[in-house]
Amino acid sequence: MDLQELLIKELKLNHERTIRAFASVNPLWWRSAESGLKTNLNWQAGHMIISHYFHGIVSLKGSDEALKRSFDPKEYSKLYGMGSDPRENLDEKPGHEILINNLEILDNRCIEIVSDMNESMLTEATVLDNPMAKTKYEAIFWSISHRMWHVGQVQLIKSHIQNA
Repeated sequence: MDLQELLIKELKLNHERTIRAFASVNPLWWRSAESGLKTNLNWQAGHMIISHYFHGIVSLKGSDEALKRSFDPKEYSKLYGMGSDPRENLDEKPGHEILINNLEILDNRCIEIVSDMNESMLTEATVLDNPMAKTKYEAIFWSISHRMWHVGQVQLIKSHIQNA
């Protein structure tokens, strides 16, 4: 298995784990930040989208107009980016079905992009400056790692909600 195949395999596993983590949660709990939680499932999903858009799409190919028709990266950055508060602007945030759909579209597009790359392309510099990565490989690897960290947070939130 070469590096490209490994990344595609990991991206697919990441997607499956993400969807599975969110699938078992009642949609009514998505915006809840009760019992001392400073985050919620809605924010986790939106944050995964905007982070993966930057690290897994823009860092590799630049802005993607087709994806921008599915969601507004500027709006998502405001609602879900670093420094945003998961408990604010709840009425402005999309619901769980839209977020899951956007994750599906985004993940499929990232897999397409990586499938079209070869190993030498993975060693190229990112298209835009990326604070976490210098090469396209590093950007994809960071995106995979970051997503799994947030899937772990989703599991902790679920456990907290179910035991509250």
